[in-house]
Amino acid sequence: MAGVLTRARGPVHIESVLPDCEYLGDRPPTPPSRPAKVTVAVIATVVFLTAIAPLATDMYVPAFPAVAADLAATATQVQLTLTTFFIGMALGQLAGGPVSDQRGRRLPLIGGVVLMTVASVVCALAPSIAVMMIARFVQGFAGGWAMVIGRAVIVDLATGAQLVRVLNVIAAVGGLAPIVGPLLGAVILQLSHWRVSFWTVAALGGDDRRRPGRRAGNRAARRAAWGWSSGVRPRGA
Repeated sequence: MAGVLTRARGPVHIESVLPDCEYLGDRPPTPPSRPAKVTVAVIATVVFLTAIAPLATDMYVPAFPAVAADLAATATQVQLTLTTFFIGMALGQLAGGPVSDQRGRRLPLIGGVVLMTVASVVCALAPSIAVMMIARFVQGFAGGWAMVIGRAVIVDLATGAQLVRVLNVIAAVGGLAPIVGPLLGAVILQLSHWRVSFWTVAALGGDDRRRPGRRAGNRAARRAAWGWSSGVRPRGA
């Protein structure tokens, strides 16, 4: 009779009801991995990354006249070293995020910090204003590159209220660093040479490169400090 459901007789085979997973390209579900924790080492590392670039931006600003006299440059040429830094930092932030999403966080982050350290050393040893402009561009690019990857690590590991708190700390440090930078640069200029400002930035970069491995007490924490802990992948990957 039409419209009446009839009960099938005999056993129903599961294979005839379930879809063919191999045909559909499905895979069996994998057990959820244990989420990594945002440790103090991770926060300290990202705060360092956030502070280094603003410090490098204007730590040597009080020494502009000394830089111009030492490198036989005009005031406009010395100011261009600040402009090239900002251009490099903007480009570094634009490029660092997509690259770290594809390649992972650890190696791009290490590469950015090492490159910023090397560029700071070149700035400290710059024999001419042209070399300093190029080194400042590379320094800004590497600083922006490391900054954006450091924030991405926090976004990968933290969620909810914890993410908001950590980002607030990072924003506060990023706002204070441009204020502290010129003051620290003025103190260095009174006690030493203007090139010491760049040696200071290079030392901070070298210390930041070793910080996650030194502060994290176990293997899982060290991997989390580099933003590549078990089960953590860039969002959208």
